[in-house]
Amino acid sequence: MRALGFAGGLTPAQWLAGEGATVFTDMRELPVLLAGLATG
Repeated sequence: MRALGFAGGLTPAQWLAGEGATVFTDMRELPVLLAGLATG
């Protein structure tokens, strides 16, 4: 399963990192990341 983790708030990036996870720190990246998940 693919997962997106936002590390720009209270949760450190290393807590969110894992197999199949994409960690990002800027919410402006979210639309592009979601589009990438939709297209495979």
